[in-house]
Amino acid sequence: MDTEVPGGQQVYIDPNGALSFTQAHSANIPAGSSYGPFVYEAGEPWSHYLYRGWGASGFMACPTEDNRWQVFGALANATVPKGDVNECLGFSAMAITYEGDVPAWQYI
Repeated sequence: MDTEVPGGQQVYIDPNGALSFTQAHSANIPAGSSYGPFVYEAGEPWSHYLYRGWGASGFMACPTEDNRWQVFGALANATVPKGDVNECLGFSAMAITYEGDVPAWQYI
């Protein structure tokens, strides 16, 4: 994560399989979390960002009780909000190359 906050922020998959990131000024990651591997596959014009840890095939979005979607590693055994991983939708996280200033102070 490209942030300006001292110490930066780090992305990880929590023990339930949810995509998460550290709070600003903290490197605290829950025990049992996965640091990756996260893979950036360059393409033209679109690149892809994937999660390959714990045998995952990328990412999936899962419905929540309040009609929103939460991102998880595409894991058959993820502990998803509504309890049924079959309700989740796999997706390709796409990106383009960015070479400007640091885009954010921190993510919350």
